[in-house]
Amino acid sequence: MSTFEANSCYTRAEEVSHPPSEAEMEGGVLVIRYSTVFPKFAGQRSSLENRDVALAESFTKRYEIWLVVHSLLHYQDQQRASDQPGSSFAPRKEEDPEMAEERERQERVRIAVMSALFAAREVQMEPQSTAVEI
Repeated sequence: MSTFEANSCYTRAEEVSHPPSEAEMEGGVLVIRYSTVFPKFAGQRSSLENRDVALAESFTKRYEIWLVVHSLLHYQDQQRASDQPGSSFAPRKEEDPEMAEERERQERVRIAVMSALFAAREVQMEPQSTAVEI
């Protein structure tokens, strides 16, 4: 099970150094937090809100789904690494913890960019509902 927490408390300067999302296990639940000011997310959401609030909400849900999929896969890889020392998932012995953190931050930035692109494309491909008034 996973939960989301959207966080808009990051400033523009912090966006560069802070990951656009993070996940951690809390009480047996994988909690995923993400920044609502991450440029690719915020820009796309704002653009969609100007056109149709429902599209913006659909985009947000789809973005969250992509982030959850990545976080679950990443968590599984971490579990495999702890179960199988020496596997390709295991942390590099010589790697500095700060470098490992930076590598994970960079991966989360790449995934957030991809998630925004995929979610936007999915929303744009949604058939437009045609409401019929009676």
